[in-house]
Amino acid sequence: MAGRTSITSIVVRIIFRTVNLLTLLLFKLIYRGKKEEIPPITDLNLLEPAVSLATKIRSKKLRATDLIQSYINRIKEVQPIINAVADNRFVEAMEEARKVDELIHSGQKTEKELAEEKPFLGVPFTLKHSIAVKGMSFTSGFVPRKDIKATEDAGIVTLLKNAGAIPLINTNTSQLCMWWESSNNLYGTTNNPYDTSRTVGGSSGGEGAIIASAASVIGVGSDIVGSIRIPSFYNGIFGHKPSKGITPLTGKFPVGEGDLCDFLSTGPMCRYATDLLPLMKIMAGSNISRLKLDTRVDLKDVKFYYVEELCRPFLQPLTTDMKEAQKKVINYLEFSHKIKPTKIKLEKMNYAVEMWTQKAKSAKAPTFSSELACRKGEINLFFEFLKWFLLCSNNTLPALSLALYEKLTPEVDSEGHSYYMSMFTDIKNELKDLLEENCVLIMPSFPEPAPYHFHSILKPMGIYYTCLFNALGLPVTQCPLGLNNRGLPLGVQIVSGMYNDHLSIAVAVDLEKAFGGWVSPSPIL
Repeated sequence: MAGRTSITSIVVRIIFRTVNLLTLLLFKLIYRGKKEEIPPITDLNLLEPAVSLATKIRSKKLRATDLIQSYINRIKEVQPIINAVADNRFVEAMEEARKVDELIHSGQKTEKELAEEKPFLGVPFTLKHSIAVKGMSFTSGFVPRKDIKATEDAGIVTLLKNAGAIPLINTNTSQLCMWWESSNNLYGTTNNPYDTSRTVGGSSGGEGAIIASAASVIGVGSDIVGSIRIPSFYNGIFGHKPSKGITPLTGKFPVGEGDLCDFLSTGPMCRYATDLLPLMKIMAGSNISRLKLDTRVDLKDVKFYYVEELCRPFLQPLTTDMKEAQKKVINYLEFSHKIKPTKIKLEKMNYAVEMWTQKAKSAKAPTFSSELACRKGEINLFFEFLKWFLLCSNNTLPALSLALYEKLTPEVDSEGHSYYMSMFTDIKNELKDLLEENCVLIMPSFPEPAPYHFHSILKPMGIYYTCLFNALGLPVTQCPLGLNNRGLPLGVQIVSGMYNDHLSIAVAVDLEKAFGGWVSPSPIL
C-alpha cells in the first residue's frame, strides 16, 4: 500500500510540474516584448534611508518641502508605468511640509528635542489602500466602496503622524486584500518595476512597487497570509510582519474580527533595513514594552536553523535560484560569522495552507463570501462566476475562487477540521521549542521570484511558505538578496520567536551589509 501511495505521489508531482512548465511557456509567449522600463533616478534625495533624511531635515541641511517635492516628482514619473497609486494628497502634504520647515527654522525646539519627540519629522510615507488616512479614498479595491473616503486616520497612521511623518499617497491592493496579485476592478493591475510583465504580489503590492521604484522611502502594509512579505520579496525591498497584537489594527478595511485579529499585522515596508527598527519603535505604540527593540544583538550568540524546501505533490517546487539565494546566506553565516546553521525538516509545514484555513474558520469571523456581499448574506457563486465569464462582474476571478475554496474546505467540528487543528497544535509546539530566546529560522520567501501577471491563479498554494506564521503570530522579516539572471529580486524570510522582532530585524540589517539590500530597478544618473 505504501508503495502505491509513493508511486501515486510521484505521478501527481510529474503531472503538476509538467502543467506548470507548459503554462509558464504560454505566459512567456503572452508577455513577450511587453516589458517597459521605468525612468532613471536623477535625484539623490531619493537614495537615502528615512532616518538619514530626518536627520538632515532637523539639522537644516534639507528642507521638508524639497524632499516632499522630490518624491512627488518621482511618483509622477513612475506611476504611468507601474500603476501603483490609488489616491494622493500632494497639496496637503506640501502644506504640512511647509509647517515642518517653519517649525525647524523657528528654533522653538532643539535638534535633540525634535529627534526624541518627532523622529521622522518631515519624512514622507506611503501606505496600502486598505489603511485609512482621513480624506483619502478608502476602498481596498472593492467596487461597492468606490466612493468611500476615510473619515479618520487609522491607528498606525496616527502614530506615524505623531512622529512627524507625512502621508503622501495610498497604493493599490488586490480586491479586499485577499490575493497575491494587486489587481482589481477599480484601479487595474500594478506592474513590477523590475519587469512590468510580472506581478508585484499582494496584497500590499502597490506599496512594494512604489517603494522599489524609489518613489517612496518608507511605507505601511498589512499581512494576513504574507501580504507584506510576498510583495516585499517580489519587489526586492525589506518588510516586517510584527508579532501578533503589537501594531494597531484600527482603521483597517476589511476589518479583522475575533481571533482573526491574531493573524493580521500592520507593519513597515522600506528600501533600507536600517529604517526597520526605528519604524517598529513608532508602530508598536503603547505595546513597545512587549518587545526588546533596544536589545543589542550579536549574531554569534544567535542559533540559526533553516528549512531548505517544502515538498508535497501539489506544492510548487522551489526554483534553483531560490535555493541558491538561501545557500548564499548559509555560506555567508558559516564563513563570515563562523556560525553553522542547522538544517531541519518541518514536515507539517507542507500542510500550511490547510492549517491556516482551518484555524481561520475557527476564528468566528465573517466568511470571505460574506465580505464580497458587503456582509448582507453571501454572494451566489454560480451567478458571480457566470457574470465574470460575461465580463460584467464587480469581482475578480481570484476573489471568486477564494470564496469557492472557502466553501469546499472542511467545516468546523468536522473530522478534517479536527485533523488539521491537531496538526496545527503540534507544529505550534514544535516551533515554540525551536525558536527559543536567541534563535531564528531561515525560510524561502516563495517558491519562485515574481511570476507573470495572473499566473498566480494557477498556483493557488503558493502561500505555503508564508501563511502559517500568521496563524502562529510569529514575527518575520523579509530580506532581499540581489537579483537573478532575469533581473528579478531574490530573498529569504527570517523568522524569530514571539516578541523577538529585534532578532529577525538584526539579521536583516546584517544581510543588507553583506549582500547590498535593495537594488535599483532603473539606472541612477
